[in-house]
Amino acid sequence: MNDFYKVYEITAEVKTPIYIGAGTTLSKKDYYVDDKEHKIYIVDVNKLIRRNSKILSLYEDYAKDITKTFNEWIENDSVKMYLNTDIIKNDYTKYVVGIGNTAIRGGKQQISTNRKDNKTNNIDEFIKNAYNEPYIPGSSLKGAIRTAILSSELLNSTDTKFKSNSLEQLLKVIEGMSDRTIKGYSAKNIEKQCFNKLDRTDKREDVTNDIFSYISISDSDSIGLNSLVLCEKNDVDENGNERKSNLPLVRECVRPKTEIRFRINVQNNSKVYQIDNIFKKIKFYSDYYLKYFNRHFKLSLANYNGIYIPIGGGVGYISKTVTDEVASDGKGAYYISQILGNIFRNHKHFNDYKKGFAPRLEKLTKYDDQLVLMGLLEIKKIFEPKTNNFILNN
Repeated sequence: MNDFYKVYEITAEVKTPIYIGAGTTLSKKDYYVDDKEHKIYIVDVNKLIRRNSKILSLYEDYAKDITKTFNEWIENDSVKMYLNTDIIKNDYTKYVVGIGNTAIRGGKQQISTNRKDNKTNNIDEFIKNAYNEPYIPGSSLKGAIRTAILSSELLNSTDTKFKSNSLEQLLKVIEGMSDRTIKGYSAKNIEKQCFNKLDRTDKREDVTNDIFSYISISDSDSIGLNSLVLCEKNDVDENGNERKSNLPLVRECVRPKTEIRFRINVQNNSKVYQIDNIFKKIKFYSDYYLKYFNRHFKLSLANYNGIYIPIGGGVGYISKTVTDEVASDGKGAYYISQILGNIFRNHKHFNDYKKGFAPRLEKLTKYDDQLVLMGLLEIKKIFEPKTNNFILNN
């Protein structure tokens, strides 16, 4: 088996905040905001209400008030007889997250200044394992790498049939889009043309002939909870103007400079991408991806020279699809506008292409007081344990 597969240990570093959604949300009743410490404390509510029957009764009454935050509840005179902030922090906190550059509502200052609309932020949680430790799933890593390689193949291909067939598939999808049930265009047929090169069955379209079936990627090692920071979604136009909503979308993200470790197993097969080729294609794609934003927006990317994998939520349409790469006829912005226009009919994307690019807004976040792209994972080291050699060692 060791001769059949080559195993590589990958060390990466978070370049810009990464969000992988757990599909769960923290409400204003799940966290205590400490304005002075610039942190939120995620409360273990189940443990708290088991403290005694009186706390349970007080919490049940509090839960019925949809406007009240945890900060307000803990300041109630009846609650103060049994609890205080020190007890919450020391005995009933699951974990702590830095507020970062978010304007999180829920603390004393935010409550007093935003009391009229009674709105406080919900927080989208980062995915965690059974031990409540954040991690990046192997499926997310493999999907991002697969998209990067497909993009690189399309951009570099000299196969006119492959390119024309891919464009034909794209046009068919756009022509067939009639309502919001279409969630973007699927590149499955294009992927099959590109990746189904094995001869395990007679039918080329069978998933078993996909060369990625011989490439496996592990979940990342667990990431410390202290690596999480809150980040909010910022939409920015080509002039650098932010378009903020009244209540921004806030997410738990892994902060920059956090180390990420995972493993890649590659079959030693001439038809399967080998490790050096995989990351060569990822590098080509990441350069293209960054140039796309640098060409149309005013974000400074002067120090972005590494090998990057765009991954997770908030990275935007361009990183999740290959529409622009498929559009060899130069109409990429038009096709993207039509697809997004059909998916998000209230957002008026149909005319985005008239600016010369699409989508018309760049999805960013703010970290360390600077606007940055979401979700860039930088590959730093590639190590092959069997040979004890570093293929990459930055």
